[in-house]
Amino acid sequence: MRRFIILLTLIFAFTSSKEYLVVIKISLPTVYDELNGISQFIPVALLDNSVIGRIREENLSRLTGLDYQTICLNELKENEAFYLLYYPKENEDLTLVKKKLENYCEILYTEGQTFLVRINLYKLDYLREFEKCYISLKPIILPKSKEIIGERKNPEIFNIAQPNLLIQQIIDRITPTELAEFVRQLSGEKKCFVLGDSDSIYTRYAHSPKNSKAIYYFYENLLSLNLDSVLFDPFTYQQGNDSNVIGVKKGRIYPNRYFIVGGHIDDMSETPQVYAPGADDNASGVLAALIAAKYLKDIPFKYTIKFMAWNAEELGLYGSIAHSQRARAQGDSILGVLNCDMIACEISNLDSVRIYTGPRITSRAIGDTAFLVNQRYNIGLRIRIAPQLTQYSDHYSYYQQGFNAVHFFEDDFCPDYHTVRDRITRYWFDTLYYCKVVKLVIATLATLAIPDTQVSCIKEDKVLKIDNERLTKNLKGDIYIYNIFGQKIRDKERLKKGVYYLKKEDIDFKKLIILK
Repeated sequence: MRRFIILLTLIFAFTSSKEYLVVIKISLPTVYDELNGISQFIPVALLDNSVIGRIREENLSRLTGLDYQTICLNELKENEAFYLLYYPKENEDLTLVKKKLENYCEILYTEGQTFLVRINLYKLDYLREFEKCYISLKPIILPKSKEIIGERKNPEIFNIAQPNLLIQQIIDRITPTELAEFVRQLSGEKKCFVLGDSDSIYTRYAHSPKNSKAIYYFYENLLSLNLDSVLFDPFTYQQGNDSNVIGVKKGRIYPNRYFIVGGHIDDMSETPQVYAPGADDNASGVLAALIAAKYLKDIPFKYTIKFMAWNAEELGLYGSIAHSQRARAQGDSILGVLNCDMIACEISNLDSVRIYTGPRITSRAIGDTAFLVNQRYNIGLRIRIAPQLTQYSDHYSYYQQGFNAVHFFEDDFCPDYHTVRDRITRYWFDTLYYCKVVKLVIATLATLAIPDTQVSCIKEDKVLKIDNERLTKNLKGDIYIYNIFGQKIRDKERLKKGVYYLKKEDIDFKKLIILK
């Protein structure tokens, strides 16, 4: 009987144990190592200068010596959730922002322009000027100090070597006119063909039926490119069911290791159910992934590439959270995520783009690669690499799961953010600037995935300059000509001006430059 009473006492003590949310300041990278060594501490969110986590009351003493504060009990009422809310407009009075927030939620912690809150889900739509990140309370992966200050992992992946003529020709084909046409269709300025009919996508708000049309628009356009696979990626969250879209181009050498390029497809405005064009936020970003698929589909790469449209980002990064957690659970090898979110606005910071990398060395390496790519291919942008860990877009979901992830972002914040005026017709939507950023993203992605063609290793000293007439007269017999994509050219007499490669019987390839 006594044993039974003791057992009941222990059970009661355990079940009545309170669990708290705490914030731990990160003064040095080695603090991450300390936290990784405390098994009773469960990290759930990363900020620039702190970690938010769960810990039971009886284990709080294990945090002694760390700079931490207890936020609240980990208790939620029905329809409540924890969120990170980020106010993206700079030079605003944060005191007034905080007062507005207090009308709708309980503010638990503030770091810069980021607020950790407890909120009723039905009040989220009143905070459309905030970027939202849902805190699922599931464990995340903390970086190790060596990932921030140590040796770079797999440096060969990020070695861009010399400019690649194949990549140069790819980005030379991308035009502002083509990009603008896609934006007009996805933002409802112009009708598009989707699900077998002509339709106008005048909103992509996650809870709107038109959001499904937008998802199918992305899916059908990917499907037309004959990738290795295109699939829906469904997920469930507190407010309903949705789906991401994933297009896959398999790598020749490492098919199970992959890079992701993507953007969120949903949007927001004052009247999201009625009209939310979202030209900059984020037709511009998600279409960068579609354009990447279009121009990389015929190029063999060593690593697999996935082209993604994430959904329900505006409600809390739900689509990317679901996919990143699933990728981590099944042991996927994601080498890097290139997230494009708002990349078309230009007002005063001409040709300037930000790349947020977070502190991990291998994520910073992706930003460094973009910096070098911009120089090597004369794209013409000014790159501002920021080591901050921004929480307001889909790269954050992957970073928290331990993957490398960066965020490409315009340097002029859109003045019509989350309004019905977010249109391609506005003065700040600059298609020339937008085209440059898309070229930067695609050239960076192609560099990281490493082109793998028969003609990618031609020696530069074997160059033959010739015109079409000489080509017809002198190159007879078993001469094979390839374009820079490694495709055999059948009609030798009608070559356009450009770079090709020729091979006769078993001799080495030679570079062939056709002049006009």
